[in-house]
Amino acid sequence: MRLKNLLLVVVVLVDFNTGWAQLQIGPKIGIQGSRAQFDQIIAHGDSIQSMFKPGYSVGMVVNYDVTKRFSVKNSLSYVNKGKEIKGEFDRDLRHTASYHFIEIPILFSVTFIRPKYRYYFMAGPHISYWMGGSGNYVDRQLAADGEEFAYKVSFDENVSEGSIWIDRANRLQFGLDFGGGINLPAGRGKNIAIELKYSYGHTNMGKVNSSSLGSRTYSDSMEFTNHAISVSGAYLLDLNLKSWRKGKSTLRSK
Repeated sequence: MRLKNLLLVVVVLVDFNTGWAQLQIGPKIGIQGSRAQFDQIIAHGDSIQSMFKPGYSVGMVVNYDVTKRFSVKNSLSYVNKGKEIKGEFDRDLRHTASYHFIEIPILFSVTFIRPKYRYYFMAGPHISYWMGGSGNYVDRQLAADGEEFAYKVSFDENVSEGSIWIDRANRLQFGLDFGGGINLPAGRGKNIAIELKYSYGHTNMGKVNSSSLGSRTYSDSMEFTNHAISVSGAYLLDLNLKSWRKGKSTLRSK
């Protein structure tokens, strides 16, 4: 509950500051590698090794420059991340899953100004909502039959064939982000931001045996958090909120 209260306070503060702060807004796209951190090292009845899984994100970013040095960075993004595991004993065991999230980070940033660029460090909480996903699974028995099981994630108990029901899923996720970036001028009132960020997942996806498959005997441990390392780029337009309210040009003069 403390993290939820912190998010509420931050949203109120950001809304209050927009009356006088400098604003940057624009599209953002990134690539990332995410890794499932299990609470238990046993899953599928076998010891497993958790690997990094490639993913991506796309969305819109809004930065509030409260002062020249301090700012609050927000974004609303679709994020694709998941898990990729392989068996230690069962060498045929492979399980890859992609999960879809809507994510909102609220990051506090300190900026250092140089003649031709600015660089910054940032940290803060994020909140995300788990929308769904899909995956592929194979083990020794399936491999012997030349089969691979592909499925879709379902949060409905009445699953259809080829879907996995995630019981007691934690669809609302919380975590912490840390990172830094560089802001490069790209013309009057325009900037390109490049960021490197580490996301620490705080909320487990579910319970040990949260998932089951309709007509097949199958269970999967969802008691893990998702950690990710990402690189992203954003194209930002500078807006002056004071001038906007007065009806003047919102492009910042260089």
